[in-house]
Amino acid sequence: MTGPVSLTPIQCWYFESVPVAPERFDQSVTVELAEGVDELALRGALTAVMAHHDALRMRYEQVDGCWRQAGAGVEPVDVLSTVDGPVGFDLSREPLFRAVLFQDGSRRVLRLAAHHLVVDGVSWRILLEDLDTAYRQVVSGRPVDLGAKTTSFQQWAARLCEHAATGGFDDELGYWNMLLDNGSLPVDEDGPNTIASTRSVTVCLDEVNTRALLQDVPEVYRTQINDVLLAALARVLARWSGRDRVLVDLEGHGRDYSSRSRNNYAPSRTEDWATARCATSPTTLCPHHNHRSASTTSASSTGQPAPSSTPYPTDSTPKSTRPNNGPTSSTSWAGWKPIAWR
Repeated sequence: MTGPVSLTPIQCWYFESVPVAPERFDQSVTVELAEGVDELALRGALTAVMAHHDALRMRYEQVDGCWRQAGAGVEPVDVLSTVDGPVGFDLSREPLFRAVLFQDGSRRVLRLAAHHLVVDGVSWRILLEDLDTAYRQVVSGRPVDLGAKTTSFQQWAARLCEHAATGGFDDELGYWNMLLDNGSLPVDEDGPNTIASTRSVTVCLDEVNTRALLQDVPEVYRTQINDVLLAALARVLARWSGRDRVLVDLEGHGRDYSSRSRNNYAPSRTEDWATARCATSPTTLCPHHNHRSASTTSASSTGQPAPSSTPYPTDSTPKSTRPNNGPTSSTSWAGWKPIAWR
């Protein structure tokens, strides 16, 4: 895949939200390697992965104040370094994907980094699986075969833009604005919405509570773990704010919704930033303070895609037809899956 690629809704949101230094938004994964990793074979596997996944070869530039992206062709490029250090990206030059192989004490470590414009949480699972497959094939002397590609990022982005440009979201605007009119959470004062101004709270559950969250509760209430967590968030926000309804901006990985709602376009193993922001929201939660089961059920029933899985329009949609404001609270369920690579 080469040539111009339409910006997707999440990419438009990113460039609009981060007008200064947009190149500084990357993700990384660090993997501890088994003994005896063949560095030459690893380089070959990384090259094969770069060739297979088009999004890793994207380039970005501003034209008359508007961002554009385009896919570059497959060219020989060595993305593996053996010197550990900060990884920086230039959006106008691919690749936006780097690998560092280094020694950390007694451990051999591989760090993979990519700009968020070309990866998301699901992408890392795809990349690690394909890198493992390619490495094993190179080591054994076989040609690399990563299987058939699913819907390309270029095709999926074009379909989204076409849907928006032909008025596919027009009849939904009233629905989303109605939800957004429910109001936002109270704040003490205005301030910058930057990384420097954020604070983090990390909570770890013990084995008993983890099992209950992952297995017991979903089975009893016939729901999913993300619904349980959403219900808990609604209860806390409602108790704190004194309100009985809470507006929450949800984020999903976007791939399952796309295959259902966009004429069977299925980027299930396409590596890109496919996040569907507000994939099942904005949604208004009714916490039902005095009944936990009702709260969970409410979160499950109101957190479904309606009326569309991608309510926020693409860059081809005039801003005048976009929802007025967004929720001031957001949540994302990244899922859980143990990953091992050797």
